[in-house]
Amino acid sequence: MKLKKITTLLLLLALLPYNYAQNSFKTVIPPDNIKTIQINAGKSTGNIPIIKLGSKLSLSFDDLTVDEKIYYYKINYYNSDWTTSSLFSSEYITGFASDEISEYSYSYNTIQSYVHYTLELPNDLTTLTKSGNYSITVYEEDNEDKPIFSRRFMLYENKVIVGGTVKRSNRQLFEDQNVNVTVNYANFTIPNPMEYIKLSVIQNNDWNSIKENIKPLFIRENQLLYHNMRNLDFKAGNEFLYFESKDYQLNTNYIAHVRQDETGMYHHYLYTNYARKNKPYTYFPDINGNFKITSSTADDLAIEAEYIYVHFSLETFAVNPDETVYVYGAFNDWALTDKNRMQYNPTSKKYECTILLKQGFYNYKYVTVNNKKLNKTAISGSFYQTENEYLLLVYYREFGQQYDSLIGVGTAK
Repeated sequence: MKLKKITTLLLLLALLPYNYAQNSFKTVIPPDNIKTIQINAGKSTGNIPIIKLGSKLSLSFDDLTVDEKIYYYKINYYNSDWTTSSLFSSEYITGFASDEISEYSYSYNTIQSYVHYTLELPNDLTTLTKSGNYSITVYEEDNEDKPIFSRRFMLYENKVIVGGTVKRSNRQLFEDQNVNVTVNYANFTIPNPMEYIKLSVIQNNDWNSIKENIKPLFIRENQLLYHNMRNLDFKAGNEFLYFESKDYQLNTNYIAHVRQDETGMYHHYLYTNYARKNKPYTYFPDINGNFKITSSTADDLAIEAEYIYVHFSLETFAVNPDETVYVYGAFNDWALTDKNRMQYNPTSKKYECTILLKQGFYNYKYVTVNNKKLNKTAISGSFYQTENEYLLLVYYREFGQQYDSLIGVGTAK
Protein backbone atom coordinates (compact mmCIF):
# COMPACT_ATOMS: atom_id res chain seq x y z
CA MET A 1 0.00 0.00 0.00
CA LYS A 2 2.75 2.43 0.94
CA LEU A 3 4.62 1.61 -2.26
CA LYS A 4 1.50 2.35 -4.30
CA LYS A 5 1.02 5.73 -2.60
CA ILE A 6 4.68 6.66 -3.15
CA THR A 7 4.46 5.65 -6.82
CA THR A 8 1.31 7.76 -7.28
CA LEU A 9 2.92 10.74 -5.58
CA LEU A 10 6.03 10.51 -7.75
CA LEU A 11 3.86 10.31 -10.87
CA LEU A 12 1.95 13.44 -9.84
CA LEU A 13 5.18 15.31 -9.14
CA ALA A 14 6.54 14.30 -12.51
CA LEU A 15 3.46 15.68 -14.21
CA LEU A 16 3.42 18.97 -12.33
CA PRO A 17 5.78 20.93 -14.63
CA TYR A 18 3.92 19.66 -17.70
CA ASN A 19 0.49 20.65 -16.39
CA TYR A 20 1.80 23.96 -15.12
CA ALA A 21 3.25 24.75 -18.54
CA GLN A 22 -0.12 24.41 -20.22
CA ASN A 23 -1.15 27.86 -18.96
CA SER A 24 -0.39 30.23 -21.82
CA PHE A 25 0.27 33.94 -21.71
CA LYS A 26 -2.94 35.94 -21.93
CA THR A 27 -2.99 39.65 -22.67
CA VAL A 28 -4.74 41.69 -19.98
CA ILE A 29 -6.67 44.51 -21.65
CA PRO A 30 -6.14 47.80 -19.77
CA PRO A 31 -9.08 49.80 -18.39
CA ASP A 32 -10.14 53.08 -20.01
CA ASN A 33 -7.91 55.22 -17.79
CA ILE A 34 -4.65 53.49 -18.84
CA LYS A 35 -3.21 54.73 -22.15
CA THR A 36 -0.07 54.71 -24.33
CA ILE A 37 1.62 51.60 -22.97
CA GLN A 38 5.14 51.24 -24.35
CA ILE A 39 8.15 49.04 -23.67
CA ASN A 40 11.28 50.53 -25.19
CA ALA A 41 14.93 49.61 -25.36
CA GLY A 42 17.10 52.72 -25.31
CA LYS A 43 15.81 54.93 -28.11
CA SER A 44 13.95 52.10 -29.82
CA THR A 45 10.17 52.35 -30.03
CA GLY A 46 9.42 49.06 -31.74
CA ASN A 47 6.10 47.47 -30.87
CA ILE A 48 7.73 44.16 -29.96
CA PRO A 49 10.44 44.92 -27.40
CA ILE A 50 13.30 42.52 -28.02
CA ILE A 51 16.41 43.44 -26.08
CA LYS A 52 19.87 41.95 -25.74
CA LEU A 53 20.33 40.19 -22.41
CA GLY A 54 21.82 42.66 -19.95
CA SER A 55 20.60 45.79 -21.77
CA LYS A 56 18.18 48.34 -20.38
CA LEU A 57 14.48 48.39 -21.15
CA SER A 58 11.79 50.76 -19.93
CA LEU A 59 8.06 50.38 -19.46
CA SER A 60 5.90 53.51 -19.54
CA PHE A 61 2.17 54.25 -19.45
CA ASP A 62 -0.25 57.06 -18.65
CA ASP A 63 -3.06 57.05 -16.08
CA LEU A 64 -5.79 59.57 -16.94
CA THR A 65 -7.46 59.48 -13.53
CA VAL A 66 -4.68 61.63 -11.97
CA ASP A 67 -5.29 60.05 -8.56
CA GLU A 68 -2.22 59.17 -6.56
CA LYS A 69 -2.05 55.42 -7.10
CA ILE A 70 0.54 52.83 -6.25
CA TYR A 71 1.23 50.40 -9.07
CA TYR A 72 3.29 47.24 -8.87
CA TYR A 73 4.87 45.05 -11.53
CA LYS A 74 5.47 41.30 -11.78
CA ILE A 75 7.82 39.48 -14.17
CA ASN A 76 7.02 36.00 -15.54
CA TYR A 77 9.04 33.69 -17.78
CA TYR A 78 7.69 31.58 -20.66
CA ASN A 79 8.65 28.79 -23.03
CA SER A 80 9.19 29.48 -26.73
CA ASP A 81 5.47 28.91 -27.47
CA TRP A 82 4.41 31.28 -24.64
CA THR A 83 3.27 28.54 -22.30
CA THR A 84 4.28 29.21 -18.69
CA SER A 85 7.75 27.95 -17.80
CA SER A 86 8.21 25.54 -14.91
CA LEU A 87 11.19 27.55 -13.64
CA PHE A 88 11.00 29.28 -10.28
CA SER A 89 11.50 33.04 -10.41
CA SER A 90 14.83 32.67 -8.58
CA GLU A 91 16.09 30.72 -11.61
CA TYR A 92 15.62 33.62 -14.06
CA ILE A 93 15.76 36.67 -11.75
CA THR A 94 18.34 37.95 -9.31
CA GLY A 95 16.40 39.91 -6.73
CA PHE A 96 12.63 40.31 -6.79
CA ALA A 97 10.13 39.27 -9.48
CA SER A 98 7.71 41.96 -8.32
CA ASP A 99 7.97 45.39 -6.76
CA GLU A 100 6.50 48.90 -6.74
CA ILE A 101 6.69 51.28 -9.72
CA SER A 102 8.02 54.32 -7.92
CA GLU A 103 8.83 56.73 -10.79
CA TYR A 104 5.98 58.93 -12.02
CA SER A 105 5.38 62.49 -13.21
CA TYR A 106 2.28 64.63 -13.62
CA SER A 107 1.38 66.00 -17.04
CA TYR A 108 2.30 69.63 -17.61
CA ASN A 109 0.14 72.25 -19.33
CA THR A 110 -2.17 69.70 -21.01
CA ILE A 111 -5.95 69.83 -21.43
CA GLN A 112 -6.25 66.16 -20.50
CA SER A 113 -4.43 65.66 -17.21
CA TYR A 114 -2.58 62.39 -16.65
CA VAL A 115 0.17 60.75 -14.63
CA HIS A 116 3.08 59.25 -16.56
CA TYR A 117 4.61 56.13 -14.96
CA THR A 118 8.04 54.72 -15.84
CA LEU A 119 9.88 51.54 -14.87
CA GLU A 120 13.42 50.57 -15.89
CA LEU A 121 14.81 47.05 -15.95
CA PRO A 122 17.24 45.87 -14.74
CA ASN A 123 17.18 47.96 -11.58
CA ASP A 124 18.57 47.71 -8.06
CA LEU A 125 15.93 45.14 -7.10
CA THR A 126 15.37 43.14 -10.30
CA THR A 127 17.90 41.69 -12.75
CA LEU A 128 16.89 39.19 -15.44
CA THR A 129 19.44 36.42 -15.93
CA LYS A 130 18.19 34.25 -18.81
CA SER A 131 17.37 34.94 -22.44
CA GLY A 132 13.90 34.00 -23.67
CA ASN A 133 10.26 35.09 -23.42
CA TYR A 134 8.99 37.29 -20.60
CA SER A 135 5.89 39.21 -19.61
CA ILE A 136 5.40 42.14 -17.30
CA THR A 137 2.06 42.52 -15.53
CA VAL A 138 1.05 45.73 -13.76
CA TYR A 139 -1.43 45.68 -10.91
CA GLU A 140 -2.67 48.11 -8.26
CA GLU A 141 -2.24 48.20 -4.48
CA ASP A 142 -0.21 45.01 -4.30
CA ASN A 143 -3.18 42.96 -5.57
CA GLU A 144 -1.94 40.40 -8.10
CA ASP A 145 -5.44 38.98 -8.53
CA LYS A 146 -6.58 42.17 -10.28
CA PRO A 147 -4.02 42.97 -13.00
CA ILE A 148 -4.30 46.30 -14.80
CA PHE A 149 -2.51 45.24 -18.00
CA SER A 150 0.18 42.91 -19.31
CA ARG A 151 2.78 43.10 -22.07
CA ARG A 152 5.34 40.70 -23.54
CA PHE A 153 9.04 41.25 -24.13
CA MET A 154 12.04 39.12 -25.06
CA LEU A 155 15.72 38.98 -24.14
CA TYR A 156 18.17 37.46 -26.62
CA GLU A 157 21.78 36.33 -26.95
CA ASN A 158 23.94 36.43 -30.10
CA LYS A 159 24.98 32.77 -30.27
CA VAL A 160 23.82 32.11 -33.85
CA ILE A 161 23.48 34.28 -36.96
CA VAL A 162 19.97 34.52 -38.35
CA GLY A 163 19.23 35.79 -41.87
CA GLY A 164 16.14 35.82 -44.03
CA THR A 165 14.64 36.87 -47.33
CA VAL A 166 11.04 37.45 -48.40
CA LYS A 167 9.75 36.34 -51.77
CA ARG A 168 6.52 35.78 -53.61
CA SER A 169 4.85 32.55 -52.56
CA ASN A 170 4.75 29.68 -55.05
CA ARG A 171 1.26 28.76 -53.87
CA GLN A 172 -0.87 31.92 -53.63
CA LEU A 173 1.02 33.92 -56.25
CA PHE A 174 -0.78 37.24 -55.97
CA GLU A 175 -1.64 37.35 -52.25
CA ASP A 176 1.04 35.58 -50.21
CA GLN A 177 4.67 36.00 -49.27
CA ASN A 178 7.09 33.25 -48.29
CA VAL A 179 9.90 33.76 -45.76
CA ASN A 180 13.18 31.91 -46.25
CA VAL A 181 15.38 31.65 -43.15
CA THR A 182 18.99 30.53 -42.72
CA VAL A 183 20.53 29.96 -39.28
CA ASN A 184 24.33 29.80 -39.13
CA TYR A 185 25.64 28.10 -35.97
CA ALA A 186 29.34 27.76 -36.84
CA ASN A 187 30.34 29.26 -33.48
CA PHE A 188 27.81 27.38 -31.35
CA THR A 189 27.62 23.62 -30.91
CA ILE A 190 24.14 22.13 -31.38
CA PRO A 191 24.25 18.32 -31.12
CA ASN A 192 20.73 17.68 -32.46
CA PRO A 193 19.26 20.75 -34.20
CA MET A 194 16.04 19.00 -35.26
CA GLU A 195 15.27 18.27 -31.64
CA TYR A 196 16.69 21.25 -29.80
CA ILE A 197 16.04 24.24 -32.14
CA LYS A 198 12.69 25.97 -32.65
CA LEU A 199 11.99 28.89 -34.99
CA SER A 200 9.24 31.49 -34.55
CA VAL A 201 8.37 34.13 -37.17
CA ILE A 202 6.22 37.24 -36.62
CA GLN A 203 4.95 39.56 -39.35
CA ASN A 204 5.09 43.32 -38.65
CA ASN A 205 5.38 42.78 -34.89
CA ASP A 206 1.76 41.60 -34.82
CA TRP A 207 1.32 38.87 -32.22
CA ASN A 208 -1.72 37.55 -34.09
CA SER A 209 0.54 36.57 -37.00
CA ILE A 210 3.05 34.43 -35.07
CA LYS A 211 4.10 31.02 -36.43
CA GLU A 212 5.86 28.87 -33.82
CA ASN A 213 7.83 25.67 -33.27
CA ILE A 214 9.02 25.44 -36.87
CA LYS A 215 11.61 22.77 -37.60
CA PRO A 216 14.25 23.21 -40.33
CA LEU A 217 13.68 21.67 -43.73
CA PHE A 218 17.35 20.86 -44.30
CA ILE A 219 20.53 20.72 -42.25
CA ARG A 220 23.92 21.20 -43.82
CA GLU A 221 27.28 21.87 -42.24
CA ASN A 222 26.77 24.57 -39.58
CA GLN A 223 23.50 25.76 -41.18
CA LEU A 224 19.78 25.23 -40.70
CA LEU A 225 17.69 25.96 -43.78
CA TYR A 226 14.01 26.92 -43.78
CA HIS A 227 13.46 27.43 -47.50
CA ASN A 228 10.21 27.43 -49.48
CA MET A 229 8.27 25.92 -46.60
CA ARG A 230 4.49 26.00 -46.74
CA ASN A 231 4.20 26.84 -43.04
CA LEU A 232 6.23 30.02 -43.65
CA ASP A 233 3.68 31.45 -46.08
CA PHE A 234 1.99 34.65 -44.88
CA LYS A 235 -0.82 36.75 -46.27
CA ALA A 236 1.03 39.80 -47.58
CA GLY A 237 -1.80 42.18 -46.69
CA ASN A 238 -1.58 45.82 -47.73
CA GLU A 239 0.35 48.88 -46.63
CA PHE A 240 -0.96 50.45 -43.42
CA LEU A 241 -2.96 53.64 -43.43
CA TYR A 242 -1.60 56.44 -41.26
CA PHE A 243 -2.12 59.88 -39.75
CA GLU A 244 -0.10 62.36 -37.69
CA SER A 245 -1.49 64.58 -34.96
CA LYS A 246 1.63 66.44 -33.80
CA ASP A 247 -0.19 69.79 -34.15
CA TYR A 248 -3.56 69.28 -32.48
CA GLN A 249 -5.06 72.60 -33.67
CA LEU A 250 -4.52 72.30 -37.44
CA ASN A 251 -5.97 70.34 -40.34
CA THR A 252 -3.38 68.31 -42.28
CA ASN A 253 -3.16 65.97 -45.24
CA TYR A 254 -4.54 63.27 -42.97
CA ILE A 255 -7.02 65.24 -40.85
CA ALA A 256 -10.10 66.64 -42.58
CA HIS A 257 -11.53 68.59 -39.66
CA VAL A 258 -10.51 69.73 -36.17
CA ARG A 259 -13.03 70.58 -33.44
CA GLN A 260 -12.69 71.63 -29.81
CA ASP A 261 -15.55 70.57 -27.55
CA GLU A 262 -17.02 72.31 -24.51
CA THR A 263 -14.52 70.61 -22.17
CA GLY A 264 -11.60 71.96 -24.18
CA MET A 265 -10.64 68.57 -25.64
CA TYR A 266 -9.68 68.46 -29.33
CA HIS A 267 -11.26 66.12 -31.88
CA HIS A 268 -9.51 65.08 -35.11
CA TYR A 269 -11.76 63.79 -37.89
CA LEU A 270 -9.70 61.75 -40.34
CA TYR A 271 -10.53 61.65 -44.02
CA THR A 272 -12.87 58.76 -44.78
CA ASN A 273 -11.12 55.56 -45.85
CA TYR A 274 -12.35 53.10 -48.46
CA ALA A 275 -12.07 49.38 -49.01
CA ARG A 276 -8.89 48.57 -50.95
CA LYS A 277 -9.40 44.86 -51.54
CA ASN A 278 -10.53 45.22 -55.16
CA LYS A 279 -8.27 48.15 -56.05
CA PRO A 280 -4.76 47.97 -57.55
CA TYR A 281 -1.87 47.81 -55.12
CA THR A 282 -0.22 51.18 -54.41
CA TYR A 283 3.02 51.52 -52.47
CA PHE A 284 3.42 54.18 -49.83
CA PRO A 285 5.83 54.12 -46.87
CA ASP A 286 4.58 53.09 -43.45
CA ILE A 287 6.03 51.87 -40.15
CA ASN A 288 4.34 48.47 -40.37
CA GLY A 289 1.51 49.11 -37.95
CA ASN A 290 3.54 50.83 -35.26
CA PHE A 291 3.09 54.24 -33.63
CA LYS A 292 5.40 56.97 -32.36
CA ILE A 293 4.54 59.78 -29.93
CA THR A 294 5.30 63.19 -31.52
CA SER A 295 4.31 66.80 -30.88
CA SER A 296 5.30 70.10 -32.46
CA THR A 297 4.87 72.01 -29.17
CA ALA A 298 6.04 69.60 -26.43
CA ASP A 299 9.62 69.58 -25.17
CA ASP A 300 9.02 66.51 -23.01
CA LEU A 301 6.74 64.14 -24.93
CA ALA A 302 6.17 61.95 -21.88
CA ILE A 303 4.27 64.62 -19.91
CA GLU A 304 3.56 67.47 -22.37
CA ALA A 305 2.00 65.68 -25.34
CA GLU A 306 -1.76 66.14 -25.55
CA TYR A 307 -4.55 63.56 -25.77
CA ILE A 308 -6.94 63.87 -28.72
CA TYR A 309 -10.15 62.14 -29.76
CA VAL A 310 -9.45 60.63 -33.19
CA HIS A 311 -12.50 59.88 -35.36
CA PHE A 312 -12.12 57.06 -37.91
CA SER A 313 -14.61 56.44 -40.72
CA LEU A 314 -14.78 53.71 -43.33
CA GLU A 315 -16.97 53.62 -46.42
CA THR A 316 -16.99 50.06 -47.65
CA PHE A 317 -18.97 47.38 -49.41
CA ALA A 318 -21.71 45.63 -47.47
CA VAL A 319 -20.13 43.64 -44.66
CA ASN A 320 -21.63 40.36 -43.56
CA PRO A 321 -23.92 41.11 -40.58
CA ASP A 322 -22.10 38.37 -38.65
CA GLU A 323 -18.82 40.25 -39.06
CA THR A 324 -17.53 43.04 -36.86
CA VAL A 325 -15.09 45.70 -38.05
CA TYR A 326 -12.16 47.01 -36.00
CA VAL A 327 -9.50 49.70 -36.26
CA TYR A 328 -6.32 47.65 -35.95
CA GLY A 329 -2.71 48.44 -35.05
CA ALA A 330 0.03 48.48 -32.44
CA PHE A 331 -1.57 51.42 -30.62
CA ASN A 332 -3.42 48.93 -28.39
CA ASP A 333 -1.15 45.89 -28.87
CA TRP A 334 -3.29 44.52 -31.72
CA ALA A 335 -6.20 43.81 -29.39
CA LEU A 336 -9.83 43.61 -30.52
CA THR A 337 -11.92 45.45 -27.94
CA ASP A 338 -15.08 47.53 -27.70
CA LYS A 339 -12.88 50.64 -27.78
CA ASN A 340 -11.59 50.00 -31.31
CA ARG A 341 -14.72 48.30 -32.64
CA MET A 342 -16.49 50.25 -35.39
CA GLN A 343 -20.23 50.88 -35.46
CA TYR A 344 -22.25 51.25 -38.65
CA ASN A 345 -23.94 54.65 -38.97
CA PRO A 346 -27.01 54.31 -41.23
CA THR A 347 -27.19 58.09 -41.68
CA SER A 348 -23.67 58.55 -42.99
CA LYS A 349 -23.58 54.98 -44.37
CA LYS A 350 -20.14 54.56 -42.89
CA TYR A 351 -18.46 52.53 -40.19
CA GLU A 352 -17.30 54.89 -37.46
CA CYS A 353 -15.12 54.72 -34.35
CA THR A 354 -13.62 57.27 -31.94
CA ILE A 355 -10.41 56.50 -30.01
CA LEU A 356 -8.61 58.68 -27.47
CA LEU A 357 -4.91 58.75 -28.46
CA LYS A 358 -1.83 60.67 -27.42
CA GLN A 359 -0.36 62.97 -30.07
CA GLY A 360 1.75 61.04 -32.51
CA PHE A 361 2.26 59.28 -35.82
CA TYR A 362 0.01 56.22 -36.04
CA ASN A 363 -0.36 53.33 -38.48
CA TYR A 364 -3.65 51.45 -38.68
CA LYS A 365 -5.81 49.30 -40.92
CA TYR A 366 -9.33 47.87 -40.84
CA VAL A 367 -9.97 44.19 -40.10
CA THR A 368 -13.02 41.98 -39.62
CA VAL A 369 -13.89 39.21 -37.16
CA ASN A 370 -16.43 36.46 -37.83
CA ASN A 371 -17.01 33.59 -35.38
CA LYS A 372 -13.89 34.72 -33.47
CA LYS A 373 -11.79 34.38 -36.64
CA LEU A 374 -9.68 37.41 -37.52
CA ASN A 375 -9.51 38.42 -41.19
CA LYS A 376 -6.91 41.09 -41.88
CA THR A 377 -7.45 41.20 -45.66
CA ALA A 378 -11.25 41.35 -46.11
CA ILE A 379 -11.18 45.16 -46.38
CA SER A 380 -7.54 46.01 -47.11
CA GLY A 381 -6.86 43.17 -49.54
CA SER A 382 -3.63 41.19 -49.90
CA PHE A 383 -0.91 41.92 -52.46
CA TYR A 384 2.41 40.09 -52.74
CA GLN A 385 4.20 43.41 -53.41
CA THR A 386 3.42 44.78 -49.93
CA GLU A 387 6.45 45.87 -47.88
CA ASN A 388 6.43 43.82 -44.66
CA GLU A 389 9.01 43.09 -41.99
CA TYR A 390 9.39 39.67 -40.41
CA LEU A 391 10.98 39.04 -37.02
CA LEU A 392 12.95 35.76 -36.89
CA LEU A 393 13.45 34.16 -33.46
CA VAL A 394 15.63 31.11 -32.82
CA TYR A 395 15.13 29.23 -29.53
CA TYR A 396 17.33 26.48 -28.10
CA ARG A 397 16.59 23.90 -25.42
CA GLU A 398 19.41 21.46 -24.87
CA PHE A 399 18.96 18.01 -23.38
CA GLY A 400 17.96 18.23 -19.71
CA GLN A 401 17.30 21.98 -19.86
CA GLN A 402 13.92 23.20 -18.58
CA TYR A 403 13.69 26.45 -20.52
CA ASP A 404 14.06 27.85 -24.05
CA SER A 405 16.96 30.24 -24.57
CA LEU A 406 16.58 32.84 -27.31
CA ILE A 407 19.97 32.43 -28.98
CA GLY A 408 19.51 34.43 -32.19
CA VAL A 409 17.35 37.13 -33.75
CA GLY A 410 17.07 38.37 -37.31
CA THR A 411 14.75 40.29 -39.60
CA ALA A 412 13.64 39.87 -43.20
CA LYS A 413 11.94 42.38 -45.49
